[in-house]
Parts: sequence; structure tokens; C-alpha cells
Amino acid sequence: MLSFDATLPPSGYGDGVLTAVGLVPSAPLLVPELSGAGNPDVDAVRAATVEVGRVLATQADRWTVLSLVESRSSKGTFRGFGADVEVSLRPGDLSNADSEMPLHFLIAAWLRTLTAPAIEARPYVLGTATELFTALDESADREALLVVADGSTMLTPKAPGAFHPDAPAFEEKLDTAIEIGDWATVLELDGWDEFGAGESQRLFQVLAGVLAEMRPSETRGTHAAPFGVGYLMRTWVA
Repeated sequence: MLSFDATLPPSGYGDGVLTAVGLVPSAPLLVPELSGAGNPDVDAVRAATVEVGRVLATQADRWTVLSLVESRSSKGTFRGFGADVEVSLRPGDLSNADSEMPLHFLIAAWLRTLTAPAIEARPYVLGTATELFTALDESADREALLVVADGSTMLTPKAPGAFHPDAPAFEEKLDTAIEIGDWATVLELDGWDEFGAGESQRLFQVLAGVLAEMRPSETRGTHAAPFGVGYLMRTWVA
């Protein structure tokens, strides 16, 4: 389990290096070509996600996308999810689209392509919160951090992970902690694997560590679970 060291050295965020942080779900349904339009639940999640991209676009010159794995390409396609929608992490990318690009990179690239086409979104393979702080502090740009992660996948009988009776309580704790900035609860929360959120645990924990250090002045967003999966869409501005 990744822990956050509250004694981390000063990050320089007060000088405006990290200007914004965004959190969005890793849901292919966000892409209209995959899910269509006219479903109020989907439309609401999509609109809230796009708003995250718009906020980051106004606050930063470059995005850093947290990841647990490397991406072999900066350009991908949603072909494997049902539509050949090409997206890229970089503006003017002429490389071939990778049909096996990890989903969270596809979502980040889709959001960047839609809301911030002139901005680069660089992948950052997760190490520790301290290493991330160091990488951001070395930048001369206004940086935004984008986290693509889901909560529980077991909130209803039709959820991808089936239903777990204790999953809604887990999700409520996570949603509330994210909303009010209770980072200690995010770091100490148990049951990630049990409630189908194990792949996102380290991402949420590093997000909590970063925001505890950043101490944002403004946050806005929402959460939803239209298909039994916890989706969180939120921004924090320094």
C-alpha cells in the first residue's frame, strides 16, 4: 500500500507550478460515438467530465496524467471498444493510433483532444508522491495533474463486478472524503480490492497526497454511479 509522508519537503506549489488537479472516471461511455446521446445519466457524467477538462485547460500549460503502466504510444483509438475514434496525448500527433493503448490514457487523450487541443498531456508512471512532486517542480510550465480512476464497481446488481452489500458504504466514504478534502480517510480507507476498486487505489492515494500538500483554494465537481460504478468528476485549483 502506498503511503503519504506528511513531512515531504516544500514543493514550490505556492509559486504556481502545480496550478490545478482533475479527477475523471475511466469510462468508455464518455465517448459519444460509443454510447450515443440522449441518456440523461450518461450525458450528465460526460458533461461533468468535459467541465474538468475545460478547467484544466484554462489553468495550465501542460497536463501530467498519472498511470500505473507505460504507454507505448501517444496516440490511441477506441476501436477495441466499438468505434474507431482516434485521440492523442499531444497536439499535431501524426503517429499511428495504438488500438491497445491503456484505457485511462485513452480517456485522458480524449479529454485533451476535446477540451485542450493545444496542450500536451504527458504520461507519468506512478512511483511515489515525493517523486511526482519532484518531477512537477522541475517544470517551467503551469502544470495540471489529471487522475483517471473509478470507485467501486460493485454498487448495484447490474454492476460490472456484481453487487456487494457493503460497497455503497465504501463508495459513500470515498465520495465524501474526496468532496470535503478528508485526505486521511482516502489514505486509510479499507476494502479497495473487495469492492472492485483495487486498480484505482494507488491513484486515489497519490491524489490525496498531492492535494494534502497543494492545499487548493477552490474545488468543484460531482459524483455519480449510473451503472453501478462510482464515477467522480472534480477539479481543484491552487
